[in-house]
Amino acid sequence: MDKLIIFDIDGTLLDARGAGREALSRTFEGLYGYRDAFEEVDLTGKIDIQVIQEVVAHHGIADFNLETFNLQYSKTLWQVMEKTPGISVLKGVPEVLGQLSSRDGFFLSLATGNTKVGAKGKLKFLSIDHYFKTGAYGDEALDRRELLGVAIANAQRYYERTFDKSHVFYLGDTPKDIDAARYNEIVSVGLSTGGFDFETLRSHGPDYVLEELAPFEVVLEIFQKGGSRSE
Repeated sequence: MDKLIIFDIDGTLLDARGAGREALSRTFEGLYGYRDAFEEVDLTGKIDIQVIQEVVAHHGIADFNLETFNLQYSKTLWQVMEKTPGISVLKGVPEVLGQLSSRDGFFLSLATGNTKVGAKGKLKFLSIDHYFKTGAYGDEALDRRELLGVAIANAQRYYERTFDKSHVFYLGDTPKDIDAARYNEIVSVGLSTGGFDFETLRSHGPDYVLEELAPFEVVLEIFQKGGSRSE
């Protein structure tokens, strides 16, 4: 049976070493003059549009324009990444993406809180953007639950097929990723590769939880089991 594998980005596929937040902050400063605009905003598990809207409201920015912001953010993000040491793809990710993309019956997608320009910038910087032809981004929905639903719909439209929910997987590193998968009635795979440890993620009841995306055989076994939860 066809399987749709949907990935979060930060803390799941890669470690951007805070480059996204730094670029967002610099963009707000460059366009609107607010230094450290995100200092009092919690970014964890939120999609970018939520964070941006909170900052705009907090500072009362009346002339905010998302298109202008995204254009500047895209340029600033690349500049920040070039100067940030340690940005990397996480362990196991290259093999998982390479193996799955070459196997019949596996289809890849994204559901990320990053804006589209942010997501594509990070993936391109680490040369893994070619694996993803469809997805949903942080400027396409109002929260992560809705975002994941958009990702599923976009993937089914792009790949011209309907995926059984027991064979649709969402891999993410936060409790909000687990919640979004549960809300959309698909299979959740928690990864303790971001800001939450293994036990914390497990306490939120994902279908599966892993320390990392390795070894590939273990990851593949989860996809083969589908909605049959492992113990």
